[in-house]
Amino acid sequence: MVADNLSHGARYFDMEVDESGYPVESLAKRYLYKLSCPRMINAFDIRMKYIYDTIREYKIDAVITQKLKFCDLWGVENLMLKKEAQRTGFPLLALERELYGEGIGQLKTRIQAFIEEVRNRKSGVGFRP
Repeated sequence: MVADNLSHGARYFDMEVDESGYPVESLAKRYLYKLSCPRMINAFDIRMKYIYDTIREYKIDAVITQKLKFCDLWGVENLMLKKEAQRTGFPLLALERELYGEGIGQLKTRIQAFIEEVRNRKSGVGFRP
């Protein structure tokens, strides 16, 4: 893993507070204009640009997304990410998981197979759809 897109991960800290203005106004702007989570409508393009920029900056070969079971907000976001990945041909694995780690073996197997597929695609070996 070279980067993350977690709500309280790297994207939460990617914007500094402007220290030249009024402190409360600067803090408010920081919180209002930071990258939104999927609950904010009409911001998918901004979040997608952040993902593309991260992919380019870190030279990422593939993306793995995950959402908690029954989290509709991230479910829709992952669906849109899958459609974008299909459109561009970028390797993406979308996972759904339980809150307390049930099914961890299945997740490990899916991730290992995905990594192998990405490696094969990069080296030109194996099946390509």
